[in-house]
Amino acid sequence: MLRNKIFAGLLLAGLSISANATVIEITEDFNNGYFDTENFEFNQTFQNNGNLMFENQAMTVYGRGAFSTVRDDLFGSEDNPLFISAKLTMKPYVGDIAFLAFRSDGMPNMFYNNEPNKGVLLRAHNFGSGQTDVMFNAVGNAADGTEYEFTNNYPPGGANFYNGTVTVEVTDFGSYADYKITNYNYGFPQEFTFTQTGLDDSTRGGHVVFSANGSTWDDIVITQARSNAVAEVSEPAIASIFALGLGGLLFGRRKRT
Repeated sequence: MLRNKIFAGLLLAGLSISANATVIEITEDFNNGYFDTENFEFNQTFQNNGNLMFENQAMTVYGRGAFSTVRDDLFGSEDNPLFISAKLTMKPYVGDIAFLAFRSDGMPNMFYNNEPNKGVLLRAHNFGSGQTDVMFNAVGNAADGTEYEFTNNYPPGGANFYNGTVTVEVTDFGSYADYKITNYNYGFPQEFTFTQTGLDDSTRGGHVVFSANGSTWDDIVITQARSNAVAEVSEPAIASIFALGLGGLLFGRRKRT
């Protein structure tokens, strides 16, 4: 009887392992003066001489390029939304634009000012009334990046909204994404929120990408709970647990017979 309970427990454990959610979490705070190459890479074309500089425990991107996740399966959905958060600082007289892309191929577009390849691309400016674009649905294999849809959004206070450090938060739900950019520089949180719809055909890859021209990124957090995913246990291990449990039950029945 005890043997049957043990083997039944093993069988249930196998079922439990296969049903558990997988939680993905990728973080980078640059506190060591560099980045973790297991999680991120910097991709750059011959244009613009893009480079990274690490100062004050943060990363400044010059000349654009694509500071990209190594992981390429970061897709959000209604059931399993993908959450991206980071701090952005546009340096006075130096930083003028910053980019955050998801569903990207992780590369800069050498035909379009070395900006991260769409996917879905957020472009924030500290000029032009703080114009904050979302560019998406690049058509077919438009390598030059000229075929796409876009929307313009403008924060409260215009370009002054991007003075100092802001927190950028994006939640990818698959067909749409929610954006929240928060400025804490006026003694109280000033929020700039909007939703971008129509993103069903906006996938070039599964990378999340950060870029800029003289602006700083810090405290990057990328998380996703995949409720329907198999936990990170190998299929052979799960199969072994099932086989052991079933075999034990059959052995117990045979002994009783």
